[in-house]
Amino acid sequence: MYKNIYINTLFLLFISHSIAQINNDNYQILSSVYTDFNGNSHDVHLIETNFCVVQIEKSEITNEQLQDSETIIKILNRVDNLYNYYKTNLPNEPEGGNENYSYKANVFFGPPSCGSGCGLLGSKGIEVSGFENIYFNLKQNLNVNRDVIIAYEFGRNFSNNGIGKIALPFNSGSNEKNGGFYEGFAGFMTTNAFNEIMTNSSQRHINETLMNFKWDLEKFRGYINDLDATPYNTIHVWEKLGVQDPNRGHDGWNDFDPSYTGGSFLRGTLETLEINTFDFIENLQSLNVPNTVEDALSNFSLAVARSINANLNYFFQNVMKFNLNQDAIDEMSLLPSLDDSLIRDQSILWFLSPFEKIPLNIRSKNYLKDENTTYRVLVDGEIYSESKDGNNELEYSTLNNESSKNLEIQLLNNGALIDSYSIELKKRHNINIFDYSDSFYSYYLSNPFHSNFVENSTLTIDALEYDFEGHGLVFYNFNFSRDRDYELIGEVMHNSAIYTDQITGGLNSSGYSLFGFNGPVSSKGADLRVGYDIGSNLDSNFYEISCNVNSNFMMPGDDRPYFMNRIEFSSLGFDVFSKFKNLIFKDITDTDGDGIIDFEDNCPSVSNSDQMDSDGDGIGDVCSQTASTPNLSKNESPVYPNPTKSKINLDLEFSTAKAFDLTGRKILESKLKTIDLSELPNSIYLLKLYDNSNNVLGTFKVIKK
Repeated sequence: MYKNIYINTLFLLFISHSIAQINNDNYQILSSVYTDFNGNSHDVHLIETNFCVVQIEKSEITNEQLQDSETIIKILNRVDNLYNYYKTNLPNEPEGGNENYSYKANVFFGPPSCGSGCGLLGSKGIEVSGFENIYFNLKQNLNVNRDVIIAYEFGRNFSNNGIGKIALPFNSGSNEKNGGFYEGFAGFMTTNAFNEIMTNSSQRHINETLMNFKWDLEKFRGYINDLDATPYNTIHVWEKLGVQDPNRGHDGWNDFDPSYTGGSFLRGTLETLEINTFDFIENLQSLNVPNTVEDALSNFSLAVARSINANLNYFFQNVMKFNLNQDAIDEMSLLPSLDDSLIRDQSILWFLSPFEKIPLNIRSKNYLKDENTTYRVLVDGEIYSESKDGNNELEYSTLNNESSKNLEIQLLNNGALIDSYSIELKKRHNINIFDYSDSFYSYYLSNPFHSNFVENSTLTIDALEYDFEGHGLVFYNFNFSRDRDYELIGEVMHNSAIYTDQITGGLNSSGYSLFGFNGPVSSKGADLRVGYDIGSNLDSNFYEISCNVNSNFMMPGDDRPYFMNRIEFSSLGFDVFSKFKNLIFKDITDTDGDGIIDFEDNCPSVSNSDQMDSDGDGIGDVCSQTASTPNLSKNESPVYPNPTKSKINLDLEFSTAKAFDLTGRKILESKLKTIDLSELPNSIYLLKLYDNSNNVLGTFKVIKK
């Protein structure tokens, strides 16, 4: 086998503070009976820990595993560390527990009474599945947290810490929801807990649990940029489903997830305002149980404001779009003012096609408080926009025929710079996916004994258990846009056990590897499986394979412009060892059918296979034809000023003027000789003038800046 040794030189993510090491070295195993939440009895191995009573159903563990004291200690310490994180970082410990063991929390590994895990709401005790995977994950220090279910169910136990004070009241039997704050709190605390206690770099690398930091903030930013989103049509009633904004959208394993969640509200708010979880929860305690949605949102706002002793009326009413009750408004109004600063957006914003615009709605902590505050966008050092509301729609023409541009976002007061940050604007075409490997993650429900890591722009999937079939699976989240053609081309190497009579994926094979697109509606793998269709089970060569798909094939229904799928790296079989590199994504859509793909076409909406561009402005002649009139000299133009910041004047006779963006979409029509463009985003537009018979007199390129 062509195996490598992975050297742990990977950096550690930020860890909030050092923690006391929990030690369960001197454990004892007893035989006992556990009665689950449904009243069923289970024969178990019982081990008392510092904080918990671990009970493993006897059918879940082999004698060999039971005698593996090193791994058993890892499991016991992981359980205790997770419980201790909650105990240390929250004011209240839940009631209940095992009365025979000082009311410690029962942790049962076996068939749960509900789903993949059950946790008593506000009271001690959890039941979780997946012990075999948890055992192997911890034994090998893998970057897969099948034990994430333990932390999440502890979150349900610890919901007695005032989470009911921010839960939205709802009518049972209706389509109203409680806001998802119970689930959001459990997920938020789970991610924080693993970030603190999981210090081994090999476990942290491309770890799905820790990716929730990024995903929660992504949805938070999506909510801010969605001008139509409010708590009422998002977390209270799920009117908005799935990805609304491909740059700031994260979905689940189905087609009915809400666009935004209580957990993203929680993460985004506390991270943005740099608030300690303990302080926020402690400040919830004295608040009343809410009777209305406004009361719950007001409780959330007051707990945050009290935590930093600051007036957050502008943040919650204008950024988060909360309706607050008068008591909350009045109390916050008495608190000291908060220094204003920008709320950071995504570091990269992608154009998924030349026909889409990117919302960039800049927000600050005191948004709309001060009429002297302005929000500015700079492109290549020049002002692209400047406004009081910070609302922008970025046109594809902003890239000016380049693959990327750097934007500087500025907050100014009376013309003085207060804060700034940068965004990279890019076209999503002809990119190496490995340039973004910091967003790869090992899927937690797969990878039972696989070591997955990226090193030197190469992904390795290595099965560490030789006698079992398994599925090594690494994902990269990838939002689809409707009516697009996608292509993946990359190189794969595959090894697996010598073939005798193994069956892998229904095939007579010891294993194979491939990449492709994976999603809840459909999936599309590469044209060849390395190790089966091409290459052999023991082969050190890399083979180039590809995958093509039309985006609509993997999207639900016809009404969603975007949908989240995943690029997957997959290695199935026995004793697999595979490598992936040079995975190039291309958007090969050719909307106008002229043989030039959209992202490389200087006029993607009108067929022009010759790509003629007489004036060298990067816009094809068929999209930027200039009118010729007998009364104008070569250097004169009937459209002025051009470029313009607001109005243009038309110095010739016409019946109707129509303005189009570069995709051919009409955005304005007028019969006036002075036309106000101030409400349009900064971009290049095509102005066509028509006579009374609707004949085109001429087409003029107009630059709004």
